[in-house]
Amino acid sequence: HATVMSNLKYAPTFETYLNDPTNPEECILKFKARANVLELEGRKLPWKNYQGNGTCNYCNLKELESIEHFLLICPKFNKERTLLFTNLEHDLLQAGGAPLWEAFMSSTIDSKKLFLLGHYGPWESTVDRHVKKFLHNAWHSRIHNQPTN
Repeated sequence: HATVMSNLKYAPTFETYLNDPTNPEECILKFKARANVLELEGRKLPWKNYQGNGTCNYCNLKELESIEHFLLICPKFNKERTLLFTNLEHDLLQAGGAPLWEAFMSSTIDSKKLFLLGHYGPWESTVDRHVKKFLHNAWHSRIHNQPTN
């Protein structure tokens, strides 16, 4: 799997999403998600001593636990995802971003991932704030709850 960063980074430049000293954990989670190094089951497959099969342990979909699954599909995080989408829709519509929201909602999973973890022009700080909050809440829910499998 190509990382989000490999699809977005063309030159070594400072990433503004990292410039938030009040929420360093959220910055780290977003960096890890963009670099595809979050400690998800699917990411562990190449590890020499990994005994699992890479599927998500938090739902019954029997899918590879990838960044796409974690961010956009896994029912375990529907509450956090609904909050992300509700807040993002509200803020984008308030700022005149209705066409962007409509394009996002009708896009593919991969396009949604790139939008949420990438660059978003004039709405960058809005999207960034909501995505970081989702990553923080979903990741904490993931690590503090027992897997279903």
